[in-house]
Amino acid sequence: MKQGQADEPYEMGEFFIMQKFGRRGVGTAVAQSLFDRFPGPWLIHQMWNNYKAQAFWRRVVNAYTNGHYEEYYDERRRPFQKFSSERR
Repeated sequence: MKQGQADEPYEMGEFFIMQKFGRRGVGTAVAQSLFDRFPGPWLIHQMWNNYKAQAFWRRVVNAYTNGHYEEYYDERRRPFQKFSSERR
């Protein structure tokens, strides 16, 4: 996670939960805790072929923002979710 100047978003490009903790809500809880701890704009991206990560982040960001987020793709076909954690 990184943030540059005050108006730049926090960025998350790497996020890993060990398989033994999968499907228990640990990843969702950790992500939501980070969003709450660092209020402001966020930008999350995944590899173009990591479909599990894409599904995870769409589900987490959609639930966290109540559907108030944007998704777009860059020139390398990586999906990005853009939102603000200040909406809550």
